[in-house]
Order: sequence, then C-alpha cells, then structure tokens
Amino acid sequence: MDSSYPRPLKLSGYLDPFTSFMSTPCIGIEFPDVDLVDWLEAPNSDGIIRDLAILIARRGVVFFRAQKNLTGELQKELMRRLGQLSRRPRENGLYRHPFSQLLGDVDPEISAFSSPATKDNCSKETTPMNSSRKSFRQSMDICRRTLTALKGIVKLSGRTKDLPKLEIPGKRQSGRLEWQSDITFEQNPPDFSSLRMTNLPKNGGDTLWASGYGLYETLPESAKLLLENLTATHSQPVLKVMAEEKKNKVFKGPRGSPNNIGTAMEAVHPLICTHPVTGWRSVFAAGTDILRDSRDDEIGFMLNRVVINEVSANTSQIILNRLMSMMTDNHEIQVRFQWKSPSDIGTFCLIFKILTKTLKYLG
Repeated sequence: MDSSYPRPLKLSGYLDPFTSFMSTPCIGIEFPDVDLVDWLEAPNSDGIIRDLAILIARRGVVFFRAQKNLTGELQKELMRRLGQLSRRPRENGLYRHPFSQLLGDVDPEISAFSSPATKDNCSKETTPMNSSRKSFRQSMDICRRTLTALKGIVKLSGRTKDLPKLEIPGKRQSGRLEWQSDITFEQNPPDFSSLRMTNLPKNGGDTLWASGYGLYETLPESAKLLLENLTATHSQPVLKVMAEEKKNKVFKGPRGSPNNIGTAMEAVHPLICTHPVTGWRSVFAAGTDILRDSRDDEIGFMLNRVVINEVSANTSQIILNRLMSMMTDNHEIQVRFQWKSPSDIGTFCLIFKILTKTLKYLG
C-alpha cells in the first residue's frame, strides 16, 4: 500500500446479505441472483453502491446475470454513482468519446457495438455477435466498429505513413495482440466501466479480464523498484489522424474530466500506479489493439501505442513485451466470463484491468 495516498476505503457490509462467489482467487466475483435495479432503488442504495465500487476496485470485475430491468439510463446512473461514492472528483462526470458524433452514437455517453462475424474453423455457420456496452468509459472496440471509415479517412488523406505498423502473422496463432486497455490517451482516464451483452451467440464469444494487481505481484522486487521510476506515453495515432481530418466532428471536451480536452490523443502515465480506492499497487493499463488492413492481413495499424519515456525505444519494447507475456501467459491472474443470458453484465475497474475477447463463436 502507498502511504502517500488517502487511507483505503473499507467495505461496510451492505453486500453481505447477497449470495456471491469468487470467479478465481485473484480476480472476479459474481452475484448470480441480484437485480441491479433493486440496488439502485433500495433505501440504503448509497451504501450498497459504495460497497460495490470498493468491491470492483478490489476484485477488478464484478458480474451480474440477466439484468433485463436495467435500461441504458439506469446503467449510466450506476456508473455515475460508482464514481461519486468512491472518491471521483466532484467536477468529473460521464465519459464521452471524442468521436461519438462520427460513430453515430445516439447518446454520446452510451456506446453500442457489434463484433464482426468470425468464421470458425469447424463450421460454416457464423453470424455477428451483438453486444452493448453502456457506460461513461468507452471501449477502444469503438474503433473496430468504424474500421471502414478509419481506413477511408487515413488512406484518402495519404496519412498511412504517420501510423505505427506491426507485422502480424497471416494465420491467427495467438490472441496476445487482442488484449487491450481503454482510453489511456486521456490525461485522466475513466475509473469504472461496464460491459453488457444483448444478443448472444450459440457458442463462444467469452470475454477475459486480467488483473494489474496480480501482474504487479508476480514481478521480482528488483523489477518493481525499476518500473516504479518509469513513465510511459500513451497515444492513439489513428484517432489523432482522424481528429486532424475530421476537425468539425471531434468532441474536444471536457470528456469526463476537465483535463480531458483537445485533440492530442496523448498522455503520460506512471508505469506503476496506486489505486485511489484500495491503496494497492498495480501495473498501469497495458495492451495493444490492432486495426487490420483487409487487403493485407499481415499488416496492422497500432491503435493504442505505449512507449516508456526514460529508456531507449528498444528497451521500452523489451519491457512492455515482457509485461505483456507475463500477463497473457499467466492464467492465474485472468478470469474468463461466459455470457449465458441476454443482459448479463460485467462491471469493472477500467484502468487497473486489461481485457480481451474470444473472436470465434457460432451464431
């Protein structure tokens, strides 16, 4: 625990009467029988939501099943109150993605996205898996949903040379590059988020989360000392190009926080940070999301770029690759959630957890 931070918030027992079980020893907990609307409307609702915020901060992600009564507005209310009751600055509010207008979102604080159909090697029957994520913390998956628009903007402007590229094997051998962190290009990234599924595939389409706490605890003490003195620049090259080409459709802010303004799409964060609710140390959000060129699947544009500032570019890449491998190769710090019912939902701590999804599923 970092002694320079305020004392950690403590649970008050409001969640004790409700049945729950830990998904894994390290990350995740599920309340199988709770209706979140009942919690939002309960006489002791503030106490319940405050304890839920603390629990999310501790466990990384909290799951609820079949929230059929939870409307988009109520889900936004839940996200708003989670922050308000757990040390979010008073001036901060719901997050709005800088390209919510361009992406066609009816409500700029609500993002709905669909995963493209992915052919399974064992079957020809596949259909898109639709999901809805309604929160003030928008996922980088928004960029996937605008793949065609992004390629058109970048290619027509002749700006492809401005984007960092990665060589990607033609055949999918690993899901390593699918792990991602959201909105780290902002000066003050979001705290809580939620992911809700509305239409389920017959099989597959699970979502995985990894614990930044767990990753930090696996580091040797010497590595912790080294990394705690480092900072990293997080940027979104694709979004920056979009901002320059579509100036009239960029929401310049403030986006959730008064500090999230402008179109730089770049911010500096510590590599190791302390959670303001728990006081626990964590590896700050890591992960790379790739925008593939459909004409050449071996090349992808890097959506989320992270570079350590105090070391050479080569050393930065070595450190980040090692952290990524430690995260993706260690199932003990991961949880895999199977969506079973419409409106299943995962509420999670956005920056201190890294997530991915399985791309193969049957309609």
